[in-house]
Amino acid sequence: MKTNLRNLSAWFLLIWLISLCGALGQNILLNTIALYVGAGTAGLLSLSYAGFAVAGRLAAGALADRRSRRLVLFLGCVLFAVSTLLFGATGALPALFLLRGLHGAGFSLINTAASAASVDVAPPDAANRSLGLFWISLALAGAVSAYIGLALTAGGSFTLLFVVTAGILTVGAVLSLFCRYEQKRPPRNRQSAPLRIIEPAALPAGILLFLVSMALSSVNNFALALADARGYTLGGLFFLLGSAVMVVANSSAARLGERWGLPRTMCCVCIPFAGAALLAGWADSQAVYLLLAAAYGACSGVANPTLNYAAIRTLPREKRGAGSSTLFLFQDLGYGLGAMVCGWTASEMGYHLMYTMAALFALAVLPACARFAAQKRV
Repeated sequence: MKTNLRNLSAWFLLIWLISLCGALGQNILLNTIALYVGAGTAGLLSLSYAGFAVAGRLAAGALADRRSRRLVLFLGCVLFAVSTLLFGATGALPALFLLRGLHGAGFSLINTAASAASVDVAPPDAANRSLGLFWISLALAGAVSAYIGLALTAGGSFTLLFVVTAGILTVGAVLSLFCRYEQKRPPRNRQSAPLRIIEPAALPAGILLFLVSMALSSVNNFALALADARGYTLGGLFFLLGSAVMVVANSSAARLGERWGLPRTMCCVCIPFAGAALLAGWADSQAVYLLLAAAYGACSGVANPTLNYAAIRTLPREKRGAGSSTLFLFQDLGYGLGAMVCGWTASEMGYHLMYTMAALFALAVLPACARFAAQKRV
């Protein structure tokens, strides 16, 4: 079935821009936290990130469905901005642990509400394709975040990094105040609708996204640290290339899913990522390092919108917030736990074993996907 994306409204663009602000904040910090506190401490802080992010997802889904997507977007941007400023103002580990958790809560509020809102404002026959466009905001953020992070810390100080990142998130907060599309739609019967924190229909896609995120956390959090450890000079280019591939993958994900089905689509991105991760871990080569960037971009670019659509495609509007929060809390757990395990592995046993582990997580997606597809749950 052909879809008409030209009918996407100005509301979609506004939601996309808010998502971009949140994604820039997220990616700038992801790329630089390990440089700021060290790989081992970054892994420890990711545990706090994951815990707070899960709580934020659960709150965001319920609040977005029963109150307002706009309210959740605003609260997420403000929380993320304030905690980012405070993170740069302290060096005490307990405070960093708490504030890194608030980063996770803030981003989870933004991402959950924006994902649901982007489907709300899309034409019914374009929901799948619109999610591909929505995820391009994260790809573009990834393309420039490493350059921004490296430029803002070029003098050896991280103060400017945290100030600029907080400023970007503040822009997102201001934009969210104008996101009033819900006032122009028929009111939802919020009081009679049951309060859902976990949406069972989204669980299979969530488990798959958890495994993908465990694998991709080895890149999100430690690609720049790997380049620094091996003396590579292509850290910025790594994320630019990965994000360029991600944009193409985001745009093509719906078409691939419709043509090949979920199991084959996931095979086409998880197997190349596993191979590239093994090569990057064991071969000290900048060319292989860039190959990992391309494989990372393809895997993330296809998996995110494909599994996002699988999680909420059958849900009515009043359940999309809970469906999105259920899906993405698994992503937060995957990135948080993955970063903790990867950080410890890299510090104690080296990057070669860390990327071997990442490859195994990517390959674990395939039997799980086949199982759920056989049960007609994805």
